[in-house]
Amino acid sequence: MQYGLRNVTMDDLCREMGMSKKTLYQHVSDKADLIVKTVQREIDQEEREISGLMQRGLNAIDELLEVTRYVSEKFQQIHPATLFEMQKYYPEAWQIFEKHRSQFVLDTIESNITKGIGNGLYRPDVFPRLIARLYSIKIDLLAENRRDPQLNLSETIIFFETLKYHLRGICSAEGLKYLETKLIQMQSSI
Repeated sequence: MQYGLRNVTMDDLCREMGMSKKTLYQHVSDKADLIVKTVQREIDQEEREISGLMQRGLNAIDELLEVTRYVSEKFQQIHPATLFEMQKYYPEAWQIFEKHRSQFVLDTIESNITKGIGNGLYRPDVFPRLIARLYSIKIDLLAENRRDPQLNLSETIIFFETLKYHLRGICSAEGLKYLETKLIQMQSSI
């Protein structure tokens, strides 16, 4: 994740873990198999963490802020070339990642929107699945263009600016008031 998929060899991994290649190959058949298993493990962990955040009883705005904070931190640990390399050279791992994005991520955002409508923080006239899809597309664009030199902004700021843009579009009057108090608090922590 830190150096990209193509830059790291099986020898590098064995040396870092202090194990022989023979031992490593008792657990994986090749580098592609290792990447598939690693991607699946990371996705499983992320889904557990996000599901835990969603079950904490937070209101919809706080929930989305916490999920965004978590995803932003995880995203910063990934080398910019990793997703491109996965898509191009490791299609099985990419399919697992795409399934995660098109199901779990989309369902999570939709659930948050439905919750926000239910507790009066989001406008009742929005279409949860459509808005979830639009927000998901924005996040995908961020992933593709994360190191745009013209922006010269940290990834954390880019993630939270995108979140503010999203929330200001779907919040009710009550939600906007609450959001503004949260944004004032957040400014000091970014």
